[in-house]
Amino acid sequence: MCGTVLRFAFLLAVLAGPAASEEVFFDNFDPPSLNEQTWCQCQISASRTPVNLWRDPHDQVTSATITVNESSLGGKACNPTCVVPLSTMQMDGVESDQTNDETSEELGPPLTVRTNALADSATGYVSYCDDDAIWRGRQAQQEGEEPCTQRQEIRLHKHLKFPSAEIQTYTFRFRMSKAVLNNKDSIRWITAQWKQDEYDEAGYAESLPKGPSPVVAQRYDDGILWVTVQSDLCRCIVASSSPTDTNGRPWTGGIPSDCRTIDARQPGAPKCAAPDLYATYENGGVLASPFQTWVEMKYVMRFTAEEGNFIEVHQNGKRILKLTGPIGYRLRGKPSLTKFKMGIYRDYIPQEDMIDVDWIRVSVDKSK
Repeated sequence: MCGTVLRFAFLLAVLAGPAASEEVFFDNFDPPSLNEQTWCQCQISASRTPVNLWRDPHDQVTSATITVNESSLGGKACNPTCVVPLSTMQMDGVESDQTNDETSEELGPPLTVRTNALADSATGYVSYCDDDAIWRGRQAQQEGEEPCTQRQEIRLHKHLKFPSAEIQTYTFRFRMSKAVLNNKDSIRWITAQWKQDEYDEAGYAESLPKGPSPVVAQRYDDGILWVTVQSDLCRCIVASSSPTDTNGRPWTGGIPSDCRTIDARQPGAPKCAAPDLYATYENGGVLASPFQTWVEMKYVMRFTAEEGNFIEVHQNGKRILKLTGPIGYRLRGKPSLTKFKMGIYRDYIPQEDMIDVDWIRVSVDKSK
């Protein structure tokens, strides 16, 4: 069976546009290889750490395993450029076959900013980014990437980017199979991200000189599942497998209080306010940990719309969070598309780690 099950709904979607809550694709990662009609692997080191599609003999689950290790140091720029297959271009009317249309995004400040004698002076937290790691990372020669990062991510081709102002649903099942090496210093770690491809670049030139962080990010700092949301320059933690936020407050709802700025003009990532965001929690308000356990995550979102922006986070069939308010960055002219990537993007950690993804489903709703 082909790695991606392109359903009949997908064919309708690309020919006539998706209807309400229409599934546009489903991938159960059948071996032997990742489907190139769906996924761009330009940020995967195919020769060193290729995506491994395999069947677990214990639970008979077929999954894709994405791995980072020492060879991932230095990050991975989108090179060589991904090319959308000709058959897909003709079916979808894609004008350009190239998916390499972006700069690398920022990880943003650590979730917990610490200051102590062992901390990195620039970020305020303990890191493994010493002179040797910096030198080794630079040898990778990955243009636009920070030398002390590790990146192995797959992303959807450009014909699977949809208007951010339309309701989109991403559902996937994943697990983290190894214990983290450092569970106390908030070493930055992203496992899934949703990016805004158009924003007011000139207006953010001073505050975001290296470009914006993802609007929505699923993170794994300290071996804890976190979800962050960007409201202009203010990034807020809105859900977690921790019973409290980083300030020790339980997830009770209301205006998020665990927020820090990503404004480059404000060093140290001071706290910021997002008074127009409002969070409502259900089913206990706490996510389950993905450590050695399969969890099903569902993200329903709309951002950059004139009104009605929201993010919902569901886990294992239960809604945990609904967040409403201004989500994303200011636009200038063109509307934004949502770009989705998943895998591991993090600061350097001297340990091999991996993420297993069982399946993923994406649907789009244009009716609202």
